[in-house]
Amino acid sequence: MEEFVAVGKVYSTFGVDGNLKVELFLDIYLPEDVFLKIKDSFLSLKVQAMNRKKGTIKFKNYDSLEKAKELSNSLIYIPKTFLPATDENEYFVFELIDSEVFQEKRKIGKIVKVDDRLPQASLVIACEDGKERYLPFIKQFVGEVDREGRKVYINPPEGWFEL
Repeated sequence: MEEFVAVGKVYSTFGVDGNLKVELFLDIYLPEDVFLKIKDSFLSLKVQAMNRKKGTIKFKNYDSLEKAKELSNSLIYIPKTFLPATDENEYFVFELIDSEVFQEKRKIGKIVKVDDRLPQASLVIACEDGKERYLPFIKQFVGEVDREGRKVYINPPEGWFEL
């Protein structure tokens, strides 16, 4: 079975002719065929138009406000095979989320989020001691990332565990 990846979210309607507000999670161009998850099932749709400046999207055969409302607040999925290739040390956020975090052989916790609001992204780690800690996602602190095994090995700075 083909794997799908959430690449954006459709919000509310915009105007009266079927446009919807959209946010893309990745800086990619959507393929013509996308899938929206609505009530636990995937709906196959064709992208008719997208305006990146306005942050809007329109789907084929959804030409009215009423029809477009049916798609509001849905995640947009594409097949994983449509994602651009990454270099060895580049990762998509979805590849890191829920990965177990280790320092040497000791389990530290799990990655629950990647905070990229600042110039330097940080891993948000839910630690075994119940605390949530931020670790800058840089070579100095993050060693090996095992995508298939969903494990990340870290070398946190001294005093990080006391935070």
